[in-house]
Amino acid sequence: MRAEWGWGRALAAGLALSGCGGERMPGAVPGKVEFWYVRESGSEFGACSDEPGFRGQISPSVAEVGDVFAYRVSQDGKTAHQQTCAALDATSCRDSEPPLVFSVSGTELQHAVDDKQPIGRGACNLLVTQNWTLWDEGPRMSVEISNALSLVDAPAACESVDAAYRQQSPNGLGLQGCVFSWKLALSQDPPPSR
Repeated sequence: MRAEWGWGRALAAGLALSGCGGERMPGAVPGKVEFWYVRESGSEFGACSDEPGFRGQISPSVAEVGDVFAYRVSQDGKTAHQQTCAALDATSCRDSEPPLVFSVSGTELQHAVDDKQPIGRGACNLLVTQNWTLWDEGPRMSVEISNALSLVDAPAACESVDAAYRQQSPNGLGLQGCVFSWKLALSQDPPPSR
């Protein structure tokens, strides 16, 4: 299980973002492409199966330190579209494929999506409800991508799937009601060189 987004790598450690002096104020600027460097990345699990096959399908982190995340704010300031860029230059950017669009409300960006996939041998489906929340704090940004799992559409088959995960999990937990999150700290400044 992997999230569908395109984090880019920093193209050159020596490149600096252009801008006028002064500290960036929180909030989306209409029409602007924003570039953010990943400074920290980690994950947290709630009451979820720790069965190795399940945990192995989930990337331990969605991005690595130094990766770059970019989005273009719409002209009306109400949405932001994730960008794929050839360089740290707004003119080299285009909307990502698949598209990832955030709604903008003040200093907060949000995106929600549901994904349903078959699981097991019956008619059970795994529903993943993913919610992105980005808090723009000026020169820094906090990101949380939460994933809530539900087994749906065939109660008996779903109970069988969940029972199998519970049986194989050292912690005795299954998938039903599992919530895990990726948490990131971003900055408009490149991370220090190693």
